[in-house]
Amino acid sequence: MGRVFYADLWGLRKGKYRYLLENDVSLPYHRRIVEELDVPVIWHSDGAIESLLLMAIEAGFVGVHALEPAAGMDLGKVKREFGRDLVLIGNVDVSVLCNSDLEAVREEVERCIEQGAAGGGYMLASCNSIFNGMNPASVIEMFRYAGEIGLYKEKETRRPNEP
Repeated sequence: MGRVFYADLWGLRKGKYRYLLENDVSLPYHRRIVEELDVPVIWHSDGAIESLLLMAIEAGFVGVHALEPAAGMDLGKVKREFGRDLVLIGNVDVSVLCNSDLEAVREEVERCIEQGAAGGGYMLASCNSIFNGMNPASVIEMFRYAGEIGLYKEKETRRPNEP
């Protein structure tokens, strides 16, 4: 099955674009993008986007990526409020992946899995991307450790919108 990753800067803190988003002016256009693509669409945006997640659901996005902790995105809170309607992807702080403290990487992985994984619908990932400034050993450790501690049991998983 195909899917589309739709990147947009909804997390801008102020300005005309943020006003349009928060006042539902752009909702019909985002809904049309999702409908026209006819595949599951995951939305990516950096920044503080919690106030826009309901609109993302209304637009038809099935998931959201970034959940940037440096912008105040609290994965546990987002999971409680929107985890039944959206697949949540990300929240691993890039600053942790840029350093060489592998214990800090493991702590970050544990935090994200503890806050996001219950009931399924969470994918561990960087809150941005994997980029040149990251420590390769830290990135490898993130995935290795997630594989060690973060496996779902089949009975614990569910898809968004399932009871």
